[in-house]
Amino acid sequence: MTSYAQFQSAIDVTFPARRIEPARRHSCACGKGQLTVAEPCAEAELPGVRLGDVELAQDRPMTGWLLTSGVRIVFELRDAPVDASKARPAVLIGPRTRALEVRRNGDCHTVSATLPPWIAFRAFGDSLQRLADRVVRPADLLGPAAWAVERDLARTPCSEARLGVLAAAIQRWCADGPRWSPDVERAWRLLQNSGGTIRVGDLADEVGLSSRALAGRFAHQVGLSPKKSARLIRVGRACKALDRGRSVAEIVADAEYFDPAHFMRDFKGLLGMTPGAYVAASSRPGCRCATAPHSTVALPDDCHLMH
Repeated sequence: MTSYAQFQSAIDVTFPARRIEPARRHSCACGKGQLTVAEPCAEAELPGVRLGDVELAQDRPMTGWLLTSGVRIVFELRDAPVDASKARPAVLIGPRTRALEVRRNGDCHTVSATLPPWIAFRAFGDSLQRLADRVVRPADLLGPAAWAVERDLARTPCSEARLGVLAAAIQRWCADGPRWSPDVERAWRLLQNSGGTIRVGDLADEVGLSSRALAGRFAHQVGLSPKKSARLIRVGRACKALDRGRSVAEIVADAEYFDPAHFMRDFKGLLGMTPGAYVAASSRPGCRCATAPHSTVALPDDCHLMH
C-alpha cells in the first residue's frame, strides 16, 4: 500500500530556475488503482514552485493532512464521487495557522501548483495576507485569467503539456508582481535554517528591525506572522520525524522545545490531535500526512478536491 506521503512526494515536481530534464513519468500502485504523474520539460523562472498532474484510480478512500506555508492551487479535471453539491472545479488555499483534513474518494484527475511564499507574494501581492486560513476560487483573485487556465488545462491532452500550461500561467501572474524586501527574505531564511526555533526578538535583531516592524512587514509579504510561521516549520518537521519513527523525546530535544508539554500544545493546536493519535492515524491504510517543503496547509470540510 502506497502511503499518502509517498503520493504527495510523487506528484509534486520542483521547478528550479533552469531547464527541466526531459519529461519523465512515474507510477506507483494504490490497491487496485494507479497513480501516474509526469515531470514537465520547460523553461521556468519559478524557484520553489511545485507542480503535479495526477490521475488516480483508487479502490478505497484516502485521508491525510496537507501542510504548507505557501499557497496551493488545484484544478479538478474530472469529477470525483465525493459530494457533488459541494464540489468546486478549482480551489486556491491560502497559508494556514492550523492543518485541515484532506479526503479523497474515488477516481480523480487534478493539476496543481504549490507556490512558496516568495512566489505567492509576486502572484497575489497585497491579497496574500487576506488569504490566511481561507479557501477561495482562483477566479476570486485572478478573474477571467483563472477561467482561461481551467479551459486550457481541460483542452490539453497530455501531462507534460498541462504542466507547461500551468507553469506559463504562474509566470504571467508573477510578471509584474512585487518581490520580497531583503529583510523579509533574510528573516525567512533564518526561520527555515533554524527549524523554526529562533526567537522573534532575535530574528528582528538579525535583520535590523524592531519586533513590531518585522511582524507587520513579514505578515504582509508572507501571509503569516513570524511566530506563526515558526510554529508551522517546527510542527511540520515534527510530522516528518514521527513518520520516520522518531520518539517524542527526540523531537522535543531536536526542536528545542522547553518541555514535552509545549510541544504537545503546539502539535495539537495545529493538527487537532496528539502525536500518538497522529502516528496511529497515519499507520492506517490510505491515511497519511504530507508535509510540503514550505511548511503547512489543508482543506476545510466543504472542499474535497485535493489529492
